[in-house]
Amino acid sequence: MLHAARVYRQLIDRDFKVLKFLEDQAPRYYYVPMEIIVKSLGMTESKCEYTLRKLHKLKLIRARRKPYLGFYINMHGYDALAINALVNRGVIEAIGDKIGVGKESDVYTALTSSGERVAIKFFRIGRLSFKHIQVRRAYYLEAEPRKQLTWIKRSMISARREYRALKRLHPEVSVPRPVAHNRHVVVMGEIYGIPLSDVKDLDDPSYVLELIINNLKKAYEKNIIHADFSHYNVMVTEEGVLLIDWPQYVHRKHPLANEYLRRDVENIVRFFSRKFRINVSSEEVIAYILGSAPQE
Repeated sequence: MLHAARVYRQLIDRDFKVLKFLEDQAPRYYYVPMEIIVKSLGMTESKCEYTLRKLHKLKLIRARRKPYLGFYINMHGYDALAINALVNRGVIEAIGDKIGVGKESDVYTALTSSGERVAIKFFRIGRLSFKHIQVRRAYYLEAEPRKQLTWIKRSMISARREYRALKRLHPEVSVPRPVAHNRHVVVMGEIYGIPLSDVKDLDDPSYVLELIINNLKKAYEKNIIHADFSHYNVMVTEEGVLLIDWPQYVHRKHPLANEYLRRDVENIVRFFSRKFRINVSSEEVIAYILGSAPQE
């Protein structure tokens, strides 16, 4: 179970007030000085110390004593803040088991207040090296061109972009239904099916490839190119396919749009050729996608 979800019911309003203050001060301090926390929150020193000890014991913050006593909100603390915001908005009521782990995110099952099963995705961009992130995620530089971004800021940008992409694509493109987002977290419709990367055999692989290509075409018609697409981004369902993981998408007017589209197409065509002996021309697929889009 997600650590923040496990300890969530032990937290009270005062705990979230301190966590939120540490979040707000993160651009100014790596470790927020104790005296600043006490002075700014209007708590007694003893109450503030008690709250900070509690949060530290619950592993939601980090502490250091030299050269001054200071505190830093960590990944679990940010998770707790996002969960609390989504609970208060009536979006989710419970978080369940982990259903997916990637290089850049963790995905869990969750329940809404109406009892609907959904997926909740926590971005963890810091798992990759900073150099690797900057190469693969140029949109960070576009969003904050003059700043060295923290892992949480990069994760927030990714969550915001994925939610925006899903809103634009759904329901015409077969992607998870967007429900809500907060900070580095996206809530979406239930992710079901079998990852294409794990599928041993398909009754009609040509049809599945056709579905994938048609969905890439529909996304392009909505001005979106996945830009990191492969068989790892496809779920095979009873109804067809579900295309996932869209935070790195680019607009079709991006200077490198055709290069990204070509790579996406070649990745999936190569996979079907290698695994299912389905041979189609990448050039013909690209021409089909490009030719289908209305001109702006």
